[in-house]
Amino acid sequence: YHAPIPALAVSPNPVRSKIQINLRGFSGPATARIYDFRGREAAAEWELSAGASLDVSRFANGVYLLEARQGAVRLRKPFLIQK
Repeated sequence: YHAPIPALAVSPNPVRSKIQINLRGFSGPATARIYDFRGREAAAEWELSAGASLDVSRFANGVYLLEARQGAVRLRKPFLIQK
């Protein structure tokens, strides 16, 4: 048996108002944060589960980074908000 390789995907990208977050290969929920392109936290940590969605309409246009963590595993995925 081989454990699945953790993966993180965001769609659509670019996004206008709501992103779908696809989290695979994690054993249960992960914690997530969003950072702006300068590395500042744009959204505080929350629990992320597979198939989650997030309303990002309050964020300004620009490049952001979604980070998902579970134990020692940390995955990051950039996405663009373009309204």
